[in-house]
Amino acid sequence: RPLPPGSCPAFELVFDPPVRAVVELAPVPGPAAEAPGAPPPAVP
Repeated sequence: RPLPPGSCPAFELVFDPPVRAVVELAPVPGPAAEAPGAPPPAVP
């Protein structure tokens, strides 16, 4: 049956790529930079 607007597949289709990019990129500098005594993240 056709899925209604705002369903999971539509949500993933629209939001999954940017959310995945944020989820993959944000936690690396975030916790690493906020962790006390942690070495600075390696930036190429």
